[in-house]
Amino acid sequence: MASSNFNITMSAGAHVYVGGGGPRKQRVAKAKKEKKKQAKMDLKITEGKRAEVAHLRAAIEREEKELEKKRRNIEDL
Repeated sequence: MASSNFNITMSAGAHVYVGGGGPRKQRVAKAKKEKKKQAKMDLKITEGKRAEVAHLRAAIEREEKELEKKRRNIEDL
């Protein structure tokens, strides 16, 4: 029976490092995962802001049209 002569360490969820890995490798993997998570959150925030800006632009456009209608009514008088 052959025994394995290397260590398998688990870190950052599903990552498996063969050959020891060590605490530095685990720290790097954890930091990488955290950075990815933060980037995903930032993207969600950006998308939300983009939608909000589009909503506000549409509201401004509606207001401008309404003002233009009122202006024309005044001119017609």
